[in-house]
Amino acid sequence: MKRVLTIVAVAVVLICCSQNELLIPRTEVTFGPSTVSTKALINPWGSENGEISFPEAESFAVSAIVDDNPNNFLMNNVVIENKEGEWKAASDNVYLWPEKGTVDFYAYYPYSADNAELKMVNETFRWNLTNVNLGSAIGEQADPLVATTNDQIATEMPIVKMVFKHISSQVVVTARDATTRDELKGKIRLKEVRVGGVSVTGDYLDGPEPGKGGEWSNLDNTTEFVLFSGDEYLTQEDRYLSIDSMTSIQDKSALFVVVPTPLKVDIQTISVVYDIDEFTLNGQIYSARPNQKASVSLYDYNKNWEFKAGVRYVYHLGFSMNGANNEIRFEPVVSGWEQEDINDIVFDCFAGKY
Repeated sequence: MKRVLTIVAVAVVLICCSQNELLIPRTEVTFGPSTVSTKALINPWGSENGEISFPEAESFAVSAIVDDNPNNFLMNNVVIENKEGEWKAASDNVYLWPEKGTVDFYAYYPYSADNAELKMVNETFRWNLTNVNLGSAIGEQADPLVATTNDQIATEMPIVKMVFKHISSQVVVTARDATTRDELKGKIRLKEVRVGGVSVTGDYLDGPEPGKGGEWSNLDNTTEFVLFSGDEYLTQEDRYLSIDSMTSIQDKSALFVVVPTPLKVDIQTISVVYDIDEFTLNGQIYSARPNQKASVSLYDYNKNWEFKAGVRYVYHLGFSMNGANNEIRFEPVVSGWEQEDINDIVFDCFAGKY
């Protein structure tokens, strides 16, 4: 029985050989996706600047063009999912590498057949995503990603590496008690923090480099996010806001994504509500001050006055009681008289007596 199997194996090799060359069979196109982490919401636990594995529970879409020919699609908006450890077409269709030439791959997440198309701009294919909606519920938003891998050859790289990049901006806020005088610390209770004036919907046209320099348009009305609503004393530790509590761990914070746009004066804001407990300073008792309100414009604090794609913006809020010691006080004194000496007043006692 062993001898028969050996003969069959040799026969197979001889069939595949021609003029002393072993022909390489066309292999199936598979993917090795990763995500550039500015903390992707679909897989939030990642390094700040490194790449993280694409979450196996998710899927993405791919279009592929052979030899830069817009009429020669190898794949057209094909859904890719993880099948027993390999990323390949979700359908039963099998996509094989062409026998010759190169392939450019274009991918995006999340999949939307009706709102995504490859568009030729300045002789470059770019994703045109319409009616993008990031969502307004913290923790349930979409985190759109795009990726491009050009000039791939089957014999050089049978597995296509796709590095996805974010096309949105991310916002997270921290808070702490910035008071420096010990007798004034621990008097501030945070009640609410909101970020308003931001956009979460629009159309997106990718730039020449995936995720860089893309253009957003048709922005919808602005949205407001409630990042904290509760009653919690601030400490000297810088803690992340997390809806109804605070945490020292960023991954548990109330982070959210917004459409990258230029900022405008007094449009994108952080507004806060807080209480001040009764306190004593320099022998005087100061009454409690509940529901104090304040706001700041993000325009005044963001470099270049804009949100950029793929950037996480962390706003560190400091609440201080130091101003309580800035009461206007006086040290009154009376200025001394200016003195002017008048000299050389001489009486001539003998004048006119003789």
